[in-house]
Amino acid sequence: MIWSSFGPFVWLLGFLFGTRPCWESVYSVNRSRAVVRVGLPAKNSALPRASGRRVYGHPDYAGNSHPGKTRAASWFLYFLGRYVGGLLYRVRVQGLEHLPPSGPVLVLAKHQRNEDTPMGYAWVLTRRRLDNWCIMKHELVAPHYLGFCLKCGGIPINRERPMRSRPHLRLARRVLHDGRLLVIYPEQTFFENEVGPGRLPGFRCLVKKNEIPIQVLCLGYEYRRAPGSLRTTLFLRLSPARDYSWPEDPARFLHERMQELARLSGLSYEHPPVLRSRASQKS
Repeated sequence: MIWSSFGPFVWLLGFLFGTRPCWESVYSVNRSRAVVRVGLPAKNSALPRASGRRVYGHPDYAGNSHPGKTRAASWFLYFLGRYVGGLLYRVRVQGLEHLPPSGPVLVLAKHQRNEDTPMGYAWVLTRRRLDNWCIMKHELVAPHYLGFCLKCGGIPINRERPMRSRPHLRLARRVLHDGRLLVIYPEQTFFENEVGPGRLPGFRCLVKKNEIPIQVLCLGYEYRRAPGSLRTTLFLRLSPARDYSWPEDPARFLHERMQELARLSGLSYEHPPVLRSRASQKS
């Protein structure tokens, strides 16, 4: 893994850009009078309060619980994946033409290693669009990250206590339903060289009661290390988009996408379909 190489770069960028505005911002509170604000870290909170900072690509997502997506942090994440990761991996991208350049897109990504996020961001997502956001674990808002992961478009979710993440879940739904691209890891943790079970609650929360169809794609990661080779070959494969419209059965839809995600990653999916409710599980 190369996260030990990425870590110092992430901390350095957080130090440079995490505690001051990276981009001059205008945030309209009542959509009629624009005011300029400089966000400071919230007291006794790991989440910076940068309510006035402009969000990269859209000015209306900035709020008291999220600093918004900034150009500087997004560029540095691209630099990590494209240039630092490009030195360590031989990257092969397949199916890039399947990624829609606009409209609401939900990307279900395989989670193999820590470097999945910068590699997928630089070699796949930014080659078609820039309004890319991602669901991430809440541990990445720890003080030593200095808000960097948030400014890359990360939306933290507490997996153990999801009720504490309701504001961020609403933000994720708004990002998606307003026509942006949102990446989630349906396994919710690392499963190297195997595919974990798809987690239904998070997927269902994002897609339920959507007003327009959401295009759902799978992004598979496959790492291959040939004997005697100095670099690992990374295959990034995108599936064709599938439209999801509520109230289509989210459990069946997610199960089919997990099978597709496993094929794209050169693996197999051995888990049974997730039932929609406890009542159906008892039956």
